[in-house]
Amino acid sequence: MVKEAESEAQEEVVSVELSAPPAWKKLFFPKKEGTLKKNEIVFIAPTGEEFHSKKQLEQYLKSHPGNPAISEFNWGTGETPRRSARISEKAKATPPSESEPPKKRGRSSVSKDNKEAEAATGKNEGPREVKMQYAEEAGENDVPNETVVGNASEDEKSEIDEEESMNVHAFAKVSEAAKTQAEEKLKQQDVAAAAADEMPTEEANKTSDKKQDGPDTVTVEANGGAKQDDPNGITSASEVVMKEKVGEVIGNGKVNQYLSSSCFAVLTAQAFTGTYGVNYGRIADNLPPPGSVVTLLKAAKIKNIRIYDADHEVLTAFKGSGIEIVVGLGNEFLTDISVAEDRAMNWIKENVQPFLPGTSIRGIAVGNEILGGTNMELWEVLLPAVKNVYNALDRLGLAKVVQVSSPHSEAVFANSFPPSSCTFRDDVLPFMKPLLQFFSQIGSPFYINAYPFLAYKSNPEHIDINYALFQPNEGIDDAKTKLHYDNMFEAQVDAAYAALEKVGFEKTEVIVSETGWASKGDEDEAGASVKNAMTYNKNLRKRLLKKKGTPYRPKMVAKAYVFALFNENLKPGPTSERNFGLFKADGSIAYDIGFTGLVPSSATSSLLSFKGIGLSNSLIFTSATLLLLILTL
Repeated sequence: MVKEAESEAQEEVVSVELSAPPAWKKLFFPKKEGTLKKNEIVFIAPTGEEFHSKKQLEQYLKSHPGNPAISEFNWGTGETPRRSARISEKAKATPPSESEPPKKRGRSSVSKDNKEAEAATGKNEGPREVKMQYAEEAGENDVPNETVVGNASEDEKSEIDEEESMNVHAFAKVSEAAKTQAEEKLKQQDVAAAAADEMPTEEANKTSDKKQDGPDTVTVEANGGAKQDDPNGITSASEVVMKEKVGEVIGNGKVNQYLSSSCFAVLTAQAFTGTYGVNYGRIADNLPPPGSVVTLLKAAKIKNIRIYDADHEVLTAFKGSGIEIVVGLGNEFLTDISVAEDRAMNWIKENVQPFLPGTSIRGIAVGNEILGGTNMELWEVLLPAVKNVYNALDRLGLAKVVQVSSPHSEAVFANSFPPSSCTFRDDVLPFMKPLLQFFSQIGSPFYINAYPFLAYKSNPEHIDINYALFQPNEGIDDAKTKLHYDNMFEAQVDAAYAALEKVGFEKTEVIVSETGWASKGDEDEAGASVKNAMTYNKNLRKRLLKKKGTPYRPKMVAKAYVFALFNENLKPGPTSERNFGLFKADGSIAYDIGFTGLVPSSATSSLLSFKGIGLSNSLIFTSATLLLLILTL
């Protein structure tokens, strides 16, 4: 009986793996001796779907942009394959001599916010966030009056450690649940395959149908299961090991598809998970080091930033911080990136992939204010560059982790007042519409740089300064929609929504990628003052923390990146361009935004006075405290 089982087991090796386009799998099922079954080729998509015919594959490729062309799929069998065993339950009882385990099918991208676990030092750097889009920013208003480096900062550090520990537990539970189900699913497939060989065809088909009826319930089980956080806030060793394994998978661009399909309802990354972010520009020669900036942002509980490049020093400094970053692919790279997908692949392998998952890179802004600008050559290459970046991410299994978009200025609009009348410029539309079509297919938002300051500066005689600053005013009424606007920020956002709707993209989300107010300007720059900058940024923060929509899109929560974190002394242009910062170059506040107990621009507030968080207990962490109070009202 044992020999008979061994013989049957050896015959059960029924598939071999052949070369396939990147991220896809190609399996060859040879004809079984003594049966009528024919040779069969099966292609398996990164999503796990199987295709047994060219027609099925063509339909899938048409409805899923970003995949290889149909010409890259060879249905022949002309190469020596690697073996991929599928063994029946009977054979498993007496395994064959070959020890190679069955291979799991599929590849995918990964979860949200993974960071390295440093077990040697006892420090757990778990994911900062495992939450749905628009989730509440817990604890955002719980701010101490003063943060002192040393003993006085222990409460805050404890709060952060507890939050990170809880998130590691949540992530690990979901990942473990998905992994368990994936293994069980594979076992069921093997049992069903073996049973199908031994039963009549009709019964085998019924069994197969039943197997596919059950819904994927990993998300429900992971969220609804008992909470098992350690009371001391310490992550178990098994959970740390799980996160390290997932981290390795991300770094290699190889992710198990079952993890992806089961977990992404909870863990799919969005480039912007809060409502308030900050642009971290660095066109200056006198800014604090990135490590000090991380300390400042963490104390302020700012979870979203945008940078205009992919500087390695910055990305390294943000490792383990939990702060989510949108990196920039500069305008100067677009022409080269647009030429071939491999060039985009090289850029991502050099500037994005090596920093994942420790650094939470959640988006790539391809170019900045291209359409509507003066360089028409860049208009032509923007979409090809965007597609190449996305396709490269997809090939690496990162398309569901790193979002792709491109920020635009108000120059793309023909008019924007009243909001309902906003349209895209006629010369921009031939380039904008296909770009929007692609963003719609991949689920990316529309980024707009919206500045009430610039609108007011260009027409101070006809615009009420209070309307621009969120101050009490009569506001404006849109005759077409019958909607009332009491601030220009919301009117500018709704103008973008109106323009998108007119070209068929009413479901596209609008995110303000830049907004702010200059604290200083030239004589002809109306409105540029410390008082107005203070008023605008204070009121904008209050508005965003309400987590509400706009008059035209009340259910679409408004989100914005404030420009900017620091004044930048090397920026060209008028004086205002160098004075948008919430902070001066030394880390001290640029202006007081309404609270007491701290002196603006005091010597003790400089970030340059400390390099890390572990200094003398007598040192007051003034700058971090200040920003924490500014942004938590």
